[in-house]
Amino acid sequence: MQSLFKEVEIQKLVKKHQIWIVYLPRYSPNMNPIKKTCFVLKHKLGDIVSKDAETVQENTG
Repeated sequence: MQSLFKEVEIQKLVKKHQIWIVYLPRYSPNMNPIKKTCFVLKHKLGDIVSKDAETVQENTG
């Protein structure tokens, strides 16, 4: 019952202060800018590393 009480109190505060609450799913990686940044960095670094590995193989082989 405690969570219900908290929810009622929160709803009162929201109405009193004219606040909008946006409920998100528990885990939403599409809404997380850090995930997007890490994805881009990971792929760019992966491309750089694979190109460097190819260069090393060409120069040593």
